[in-house]
Amino acid sequence: MSGKESSEKPVYKLIKQRIQEIIESENLSGGDFLPPLRELASKFGTTTVTVSRATQELAQEGKLLRMPRKGILVSPEFSSKPNKTSWSLILPESGYTEAKFIRAIRQESQKKGISIDFHTFSDKEGNRRSKIFEAIQDGSAAIMLLPGRPASASHKSDHLGYLMDLPVPVVLLDHWEPEREAAGVDFVLSDNFSGGYQATVHMIRHGYKKIAVLNGPSETGQVFMERLKGYEAALADHGIEPIDLPPIIDISTGSFSAEKLDTYIDYGVEAFVVTNDYSAMLLLSQLEELGRNIPEDIAIISYGDTPLSSLTSPGLTTMRPNVEKIVEKAFELLIKRIETPTFGRFRTILIRPEIICRGSCGVNCHLA
Repeated sequence: MSGKESSEKPVYKLIKQRIQEIIESENLSGGDFLPPLRELASKFGTTTVTVSRATQELAQEGKLLRMPRKGILVSPEFSSKPNKTSWSLILPESGYTEAKFIRAIRQESQKKGISIDFHTFSDKEGNRRSKIFEAIQDGSAAIMLLPGRPASASHKSDHLGYLMDLPVPVVLLDHWEPEREAAGVDFVLSDNFSGGYQATVHMIRHGYKKIAVLNGPSETGQVFMERLKGYEAALADHGIEPIDLPPIIDISTGSFSAEKLDTYIDYGVEAFVVTNDYSAMLLLSQLEELGRNIPEDIAIISYGDTPLSSLTSPGLTTMRPNVEKIVEKAFELLIKRIETPTFGRFRTILIRPEIICRGSCGVNCHLA
């Protein structure tokens, strides 16, 4: 390149070249971090604004990934042209509803003629990200991501903003956290507000008036708040006051207070809307110890439809996230993104859960 040609190029384009030279000379591969913007600006004798513009353009070209508050990564590259019918599911090694999602994804993939590779990640920081990069480098044309429990410190530290710069479409399944502000990916979520609303209306239709809400430490704050808002909205729509008593479960420790439960009983609470099955099973056990019959004395409706919810006595009436519909919509979105890369704006789709009636909500259940 002649001196004249260099002088005629905008500075940020020259910086683009220099960054690519650094990637090659230092043998940086997909997932490796570039030096911070300030360091690059000092190295190149320019401003951080100019370097930022250069990295932004490289990200648009699929060569870099931007991670808010973390830095800039070298993007993974396809080892070969991706196979449109080869996708990957990225999920945690252990979690809450993964088995249901795996079963639904396998069924949907068979219908659509798509092969699914499964990649599990650990709690180690960056492990989820590295698994996504591995899947792309192996030729996956689309990524379905179950982020796991974002309430854990390790998952919080690995922000999801870089997903918008990936060279393949990504759908996040059943994930409610502030990371949703990342605008370049699709979300298909269980509608927690609707679930809390339906659960509360179900109890109102049984004739209960004094209905309390109970949550526990097994869910994230955003999930609980959405279900709580649904509970409050249902009561308001039916002219019923919410129960204003101290929480029975200490969220920070997970400890259950039998003394506070006594306060609810003394108040005359007729029914509980519990925002997760684990806490509902704990409540059921505590009420039985106090000599209360379920549902004759106090009724319970829960949330989650975990395997144990059908094994209690009586079985828990619960809100079941419609995993099959979530997966079906995720497949539809990814197929559209693959077939039409410019397909519309990115979307957040909410899927309404359904009530699974068992014995804990009351006799003669009208939905049984």
